[in-house]
Amino acid sequence: MSKQNDTIDYTIRGNAMAVDKVITQLAAAAGIPKSTFIRNKLEEIFQNRYDQYAASSSLVAAYDEILARDLGTTIKQAPIDNAMATPDKVVLCEILNIKEDRQLENILIDNGKYILQRARQTMLGNGNVPVLTANSLWFALFCELAGSEISQINLAETKVFNKYNTNHGYYKYYENINAIRANKGMKPVLLREANKETSNCHVRIYKPEHYQFGAWHVEITLSKKAGPIMEGIGISFPEIKHRILIADKASGYLTAVRCNDKDWENGFLIKNGESHLDLYSNGIAEEHNPTSINEVAEVLVDHINKCISQRL
Repeated sequence: MSKQNDTIDYTIRGNAMAVDKVITQLAAAAGIPKSTFIRNKLEEIFQNRYDQYAASSSLVAAYDEILARDLGTTIKQAPIDNAMATPDKVVLCEILNIKEDRQLENILIDNGKYILQRARQTMLGNGNVPVLTANSLWFALFCELAGSEISQINLAETKVFNKYNTNHGYYKYYENINAIRANKGMKPVLLREANKETSNCHVRIYKPEHYQFGAWHVEITLSKKAGPIMEGIGISFPEIKHRILIADKASGYLTAVRCNDKDWENGFLIKNGESHLDLYSNGIAEEHNPTSINEVAEVLVDHINKCISQRL
């Protein structure tokens, strides 16, 4: 080991050939020398405040024991970075602006009563799965995130918890976030909405606060030109795979629409240039539904626009 200015040089002997081969391949893939790759990896590990605190804190160990007891399971001693990837922990700490051990300690204490809820949202809620070392701290950070600003919650979704931007990952993430927010007495984070527009109409699909997960509200607004033409006109529901649209009868938007010379079917009515519908997943869980609300909005706006065009 030699020192130079504010840096220290290490010479590490006795590395296994298999390890060297892996390092060589990873460094080549990153386009950097092996020495630089190893230095970057060491800095990533040892400048990680999360792991340092998790490994040395008796408070974390105590919460792990409480969590294992409440789940009726045991603690499996494992390297700290086995619970979650180091880059994810670093990014989440950056999102939450964590710079000191004291902040991690306060987060653990403040969110202690929500840790079990978060654990049950994960694989720890299924059977006798052991608690890994420092699981309680990671769960506490998620609970802290749930009570944070919407911008932080959205950033963590794309950077940490749903990096591959899957539909299932998105809905599951916000379902878990909102469940903890509800327990904290906070308003839920509104799920993303879909907006589609033509020159004749605009369709907006969103989830009102009081709607349960998987239920959406559809607002249809016609242009000033199209509104009077379609006033009191019934429109059939377009066929949309895995989705069902329902018009509110009490509000006067449900109507019967002739589908052929003899038969009638349910449809929706245009009143004062607008209509309101509810949208649900049909026969499949919302988080697994392959037909997104954006697709629904697109089909619906095209369907309405064709009906309008026939009367212009």
